[in-house]
Amino acid sequence: MYHVSIAMGLYNVRWDLAKDFEGTLKQVAEMGYNGVEFAQNFGGRSAAEIRGLCEKYGLIPFAAHIPVEHILEDESWLSFYKELGIEFAVIPYFPEEYSYRSKNWPEVARRLNEAQKVWAENGMTMCFHNHDGEFLQENGKFYMDKVLEDLPAFQPEFDTGWVQIAGQDPVAYMEKYKDRVQIIQFKDYVGSKKIEEHAREVAGFCFTDVGSGKLDCPRIMKAAKAQGVRWVTVEQDWSPEGKTDLECQKLSCEYLRKLIQEV
Repeated sequence: MYHVSIAMGLYNVRWDLAKDFEGTLKQVAEMGYNGVEFAQNFGGRSAAEIRGLCEKYGLIPFAAHIPVEHILEDESWLSFYKELGIEFAVIPYFPEEYSYRSKNWPEVARRLNEAQKVWAENGMTMCFHNHDGEFLQENGKFYMDKVLEDLPAFQPEFDTGWVQIAGQDPVAYMEKYKDRVQIIQFKDYVGSKKIEEHAREVAGFCFTDVGSGKLDCPRIMKAAKAQGVRWVTVEQDWSPEGKTDLECQKLSCEYLRKLIQEV
């Protein structure tokens, strides 16, 4: 029987983790999340310690956002994430030196394709997480398509909010790469902004808990279920005034659990 799991991107509660790491994981589990996606917020703990805490609270550490530099320049991270037990190793963005827009990109892509083979041998699937900037074009092609073409063994972790903010259809992109999509992110928002315009500097624009903004969540969830997506993840860069990060995460989980049953 098909089942989709709900995870929290722990970047959402980074300040809470910094204050009380274990207590925050406990709250995440109590909200009803099945798993978590780390974002370099380990608080100096070992992989074994973190994995033990996840097991204690019934959370699956299914994925992590990993800087591209850690994949290409520091082999120690591979063993860390293998011990942590993640399945998906996600590059969250490409800094300038490694960018798909730079003259370095062909060599970066070559090295990433080689690294992918090694990480796959260690049980991890490499992915790429988009922002809105991937929906600018070069020679008539979106950068998102360029990256996925140049990294053919990588899976996209579509951040559906950023896709929609950039003026594109998240469901169309999920369908286009349906054979490569196992995880997607729900990022809801209010307002609007231009591609690569700094979100915090745009009047009226703000991220919000899933289901309370402009993201077409029912349509995206319906597509996710139809395509057999395994994980849906909540990512919310910051919370609107009047709501705490943890409050928003609880509301998002409640909404998605209900939505899964309805669509």
